[in-house]
Amino acid sequence: MDAGLKWPNDIYWQGRKLGGLLVEAREESAVPCRLVLGVGANFCFSGSQYRDIDQPWVDIANIKKPLISRHVFAAALISETLQLMSDMATMYNSGSEIVEEWRRHDHMSGKRARLILPARTVDGRIIGID
Repeated sequence: MDAGLKWPNDIYWQGRKLGGLLVEAREESAVPCRLVLGVGANFCFSGSQYRDIDQPWVDIANIKKPLISRHVFAAALISETLQLMSDMATMYNSGSEIVEEWRRHDHMSGKRARLILPARTVDGRIIGID
């Protein structure tokens, strides 16, 4: 699988970070829940833009040849996101189904990790999300 997810919000392509997701929920008792969804993707880095990035990364310019216009990319991303949200409203009956979908695309499962806490460091292997 070329594309995958890293909990809680990173998008990966062939082991390198391509972008990220942000979901903010606003719930009030008298009105339906409102969500703000943000999707960011590395589109086309040049020269000095990538020098300070401290992890493996990739941009759309390295994945898609020839490079499409950013407007076409943005339109396709919005269209696919809206379709996915529509599909999710009808295909998922519970949160557990969404977790299972995430697990199918989990980029980090089985990999070694280090958790750095204020008083200690924990080394281990990622076994997934729950």
